[in-house]
Amino acid sequence: IFIFCMCWSFGGLLENMDRVKLSQFMYTLTDLLPVMKGDVTLFDFYPDDNVLDWEHWRTRIPEWKYPKDFDPTSLVVNTEDSCRTDFILRLLSSQRLNIIMTGPAASSKSHNLRQFLLTLDGDKYLTTTAVFSQASRPRSLLDTIFSVIDKRQGRTYGPDSGKSCVLAIEDIS
Repeated sequence: IFIFCMCWSFGGLLENMDRVKLSQFMYTLTDLLPVMKGDVTLFDFYPDDNVLDWEHWRTRIPEWKYPKDFDPTSLVVNTEDSCRTDFILRLLSSQRLNIIMTGPAASSKSHNLRQFLLTLDGDKYLTTTAVFSQASRPRSLLDTIFSVIDKRQGRTYGPDSGKSCVLAIEDIS
């Protein structure tokens, strides 16, 4: 787990060529890493605590089944990147950490975030999303936040008792 965390802490924002260099460097530090061939790097693996070994992200991709009611506009095919993003979102959110997702345009950040929010238990979490644009004003963010929390007493606000609030802010620029 430490190696995985170190790898993503230092290399999460690196480009592919630099990830290869970091992976090669990590091999000089320990022999507890997965066997990598070709252009495969440490970023292609995750520590599976069920088998106590490294597994390729490919093993987490669910089998795709052709939908009965085919609608090409809502078609979603999971990839290694979407599985990796979901895993890291779940890992960080389980620790109640704030998360910022970065990446180029059209890299499925918003979609992955929405899919993650949909899987949260509604009995434990209240979720809301604020989408920013150049026309956004601070009041619209406050309205979005106040739509899911209540005033308790004095200056104390929060979600319903026993629930946590997850606020997703999209397109900060």
